[in-house]
Amino acid sequence: MCATGSASVLSIKTWCESKEKTLAEPVAHKKHRTTSSTIPVAMLKIAAKMLALAPAWLAVPLVIWCVDPHGLLRRHPADRERAERVAQGHDIVWPDAANYRGFVAELIPRMPRCDVVVLGSSRVFRLHAEPFRPRSLMNLGITCATFEELRGIVALLRREGKLPEHLIVGVDPWTLNPNHLRRSPDRALRAAGAIAPIPLRQEAMRTTFIVISPAYFQLSLRSAAGIGETASDSGYRRLADGSFVVPELRGTPGATPEERGDVRVQEAIRDRIWTEYSFLSGEEPLQEAFAEMLSGVPRVSILLVPLHPDFYRHVQRDAGCRHALEMEAWYRSFAAEHHIAVVGSFDPDRCGMDRRDFVDAHHCHEAAMARLAEMLAAP
Repeated sequence: MCATGSASVLSIKTWCESKEKTLAEPVAHKKHRTTSSTIPVAMLKIAAKMLALAPAWLAVPLVIWCVDPHGLLRRHPADRERAERVAQGHDIVWPDAANYRGFVAELIPRMPRCDVVVLGSSRVFRLHAEPFRPRSLMNLGITCATFEELRGIVALLRREGKLPEHLIVGVDPWTLNPNHLRRSPDRALRAAGAIAPIPLRQEAMRTTFIVISPAYFQLSLRSAAGIGETASDSGYRRLADGSFVVPELRGTPGATPEERGDVRVQEAIRDRIWTEYSFLSGEEPLQEAFAEMLSGVPRVSILLVPLHPDFYRHVQRDAGCRHALEMEAWYRSFAAEHHIAVVGSFDPDRCGMDRRDFVDAHHCHEAAMARLAEMLAAP
């Protein structure tokens, strides 16, 4: 009897479990069907939203391509027109947002072969042709010049058969520092490699990232609307020898030029622009790259434009910046090994300059640059 009762209880339990399983199957199936049918609907909604935004997605590259304020995608007609005017021996007004790199790339094929060519950053802008006469000179300085861009300019000169008898290369403490443009998006935009052929592949990659950046799109919109710096006049004049006549510093009404320069020095000190300093990929490859860039030129001079005395002393004291000044020893060692002349020094005392010789932390007045030019022009 007990065995029969146990069997009956077991059979009832088994029947109940099978019934629950049977009843649960349609529910699970229905749930699976509901979930699987929801997925395509969600995907369709996302696709519909993307299609609705398609005009906006297309507008971004269209605006960048049509405006391209810094000429990263193609040469601007304005660059060609300015280059033609200078190549014909005319001075030109230089707008605030003019493309220095695009201008140089257009000028080199059009200019005559000159006896002397000057390369470097804005610190060589005031190096004029007068001290070098009767030899001809062309100043191909660009703002915030990088080592890769200097190599690109020399490559263009070589390709066009315009290598000079005397090449003057203005170098800065930060020329060989790949970080010196990355802290400021605006400076990076200005210095994006618009000179071709740029020898290093990473320059093309850097330009690509800048072109697709939100900052470049915003700059394109401002330029298209005429509210950006593209529409303004800097007051600069670029002379027929490629050098610049630069207006007095703006701001600080009533102050003397020296006092306005001191304000800029203090701003540069607070900015600590050299704190993220690094050296380009080892000394030996750099030596080889520098030597290759200068090969085939009969006479080469390395120009070290001095820094403002207050700024130089600050850099000497600041542990985060001091190593940048060690670059002068590197340049001098390289020059001695390759029998290259070095003119000037980052130390203003070595050049006999004081605070009155400077516009700001990094730039000398024309009279001070003329003294450096006389040393460069000496046989």
